Amino acid sequence: MLKGRVLHYFAEGNTARGYANLYETNLQDLQKLLILKGGSKACKSRLLKKTGLHYEKEGYSLHYIHCPMNHEHIAGIIIEELQIGVLDSKGIQRLDSKIAHKKKLYINLDHQYALDDQKEYVVQLASKIMKLKQEAYLLYEKALHIHDEWEAIFIDNMDFEKANALTEEMIQQLYGEPVSTGKGKVKRRFLGAATPAGAVDYVPSLTDGLAKRYFIKGRPGSGKSTMLKKIAIEAEIRGFDVEIYHCGLDPHSLDMVIVRELGFAIFDSTAPHEYFPMRVGDEVVDVYAACIAPGTDEDYEGDIVHIKERYQEKIKKGTEVLQSARQAEDELEMLYEQNGDSNREAVIVEKILCFIEEGRNITRT
Repeated sequence: MLKGRVLHYFAEGNTARGYANLYETNLQDLQKLLILKGGSKACKSRLLKKTGLHYEKEGYSLHYIHCPMNHEHIAGIIIEELQIGVLDSKGIQRLDSKIAHKKKLYINLDHQYALDDQKEYVVQLASKIMKLKQEAYLLYEKALHIHDEWEAIFIDNMDFEKANALTEEMIQQLYGEPVSTGKGKVKRRFLGAATPAGAVDYVPSLTDGLAKRYFIKGRPGSGKSTMLKKIAIEAEIRGFDVEIYHCGLDPHSLDMVIVRELGFAIFDSTAPHEYFPMRVGDEVVDVYAACIAPGTDEDYEGDIVHIKERYQEKIKKGTEVLQSARQAEDELEMLYEQNGDSNREAVIVEKILCFIEEGRNITRT
């Protein structure tokens, strides 16, 4: 049996612009949704992992959508060929109007927990978690403002004609003359996220199996995101399906573009998701060398060191606050786990599988 493609990514983010949600475009092709309500994130993650593994073994292509507050937890799975998603309700609660037309089944997990005598404490913990997250977002916002200072140095020393020429060269190299017969669907995601464990990314998973990987090297403000935006727009114009991966700190910026039909990924390969060529088909695109005035690093070395230190300090503090939020979440999770009925999980998995099998039978006919 052929092995399906397995992708890992985030659809939510703890960002400098607050909580960011990119679920919508990833649900557009799905015909059926099974939505898990209530209960602990840990329980839902176990259910999702077991379900995903079942269909991985059958050779289906799976998407594992990770939780940014605990990247080891799964917040949703998508089974491509069956056009079915199984999702934690919290990630899509703001999308009710967008998914109203889809066939849905809700499974409420709260009934398997006995927390009636601890409701007040649960509310207190939830409030504490929210306040800590907001504090982290403000710290990331301050970090982004400092990052703007960093970018300004290189923007002021950029040759924009060379930057535009390099982008046009890359567009020609990536696309050539081909035009797809499709309509060009866009999927927006995060390749990584700011988590309590620091920055986490899934670049290796997302780029696995692609013939060409382009590693953009440069500095803040050297035009990496602008290049990626133009490359993404070109995919849409030519009718190709395109995966657009936004920056986990600033969702207004892009970190990666993938066009699987043409077998390529091009991504910002600088910290905190820095990678280097390691296989045939890997290629570096150095925008600093191509577009920035020689000697800029050396001329502004003192300023850059100071800005970098201030930036990293805010990121570090933001991560520490997220860790405190995670500790409160873990405490809340423990309440659910201690008062739960683990024997019911096997029953719920069977219910999920029955829902999916019903969809698979419809797909086959």
